Amino acid sequence: MSEKIKIPKNIVNKDLYIEARKKADESYKRHSAYKSMYQSKVYKELGGTYRNVDDAGKPIKTKPVKRTKDWNDEQWVQIKPFIKKKEKIPCGEQNKVAKACRPLKKSNDSITMDEIIKKWGKTKVLELTDKKLKDMDGQLDWKKGIFRPSKKGKKDKK
Repeated sequence: MSEKIKIPKNIVNKDLYIEARKKADESYKRHSAYKSMYQSKVYKELGGTYRNVDDAGKPIKTKPVKRTKDWNDEQWVQIKPFIKKKEKIPCGEQNKVAKACRPLKKSNDSITMDEIIKKWGKTKVLELTDKKLKDMDGQLDWKKGIFRPSKKGKKDKK
């Protein structure tokens, strides 16, 4: 039953990291950027620290923090409430309800809400969103305007 937690090389306080991971698992059902950011925040609040070299003194390569800041700046919101009522409900709220989201602002290669609506129209965007909500493990390709069901989703249709 117990899942082995992979601990990154730059983690100094392994027990605190495991505790932060458990708290994140309790708050977020699915893996997401919000869950990762929450876990990091809890780890730091518990007194956890990071190192930038390994035990042999070699630099540890880590992902740039700027990407996380960019991601937050994009203002990710849930698609359905935005299209239907112009409501800006943040994606990743700590409830466990499935949701499909897009950013309102562009800071990297993400396709924004306005871009998908302009390219595909509200009706098709809502249709694709509904498919995603029914099969959260499936993959939406907004550039092509298609949804690829997960293996689980394909089995459910049989």
